[in-house]
Amino acid sequence: MGLLFLLASSIGKRRVGFYCGIVLLILSLCCLGFSVWQKNSYNKGDEAIVMLPVSSVKSSPSGGKDLFIIHEGTKVKILDSVGSWQNISLADGRQGWIDGSAIEVI
Repeated sequence: MGLLFLLASSIGKRRVGFYCGIVLLILSLCCLGFSVWQKNSYNKGDEAIVMLPVSSVKSSPSGGKDLFIIHEGTKVKILDSVGSWQNISLADGRQGWIDGSAIEVI
């Protein structure tokens, strides 16, 4: 399109080349923005899979009471971390703390 703008003999063809170049520039910037957004979403690392056969989820990272038990293969969302403890949330809305060695970030 740039060549059409530079080498065109008539003003009409130059206008077409100019406007096509502007449209292509905007389209390229949109594609760049979407790719940066997708990369950031991919690198976020806020989901994990439980790797131990059975893990108890605690009420606090300092060894509070057991809230519930989760099993190997359960997908969790990481909300926060304190030391080696991870605050997790399950798909059904239950939350608690689990030792970081029991999960693998995906």
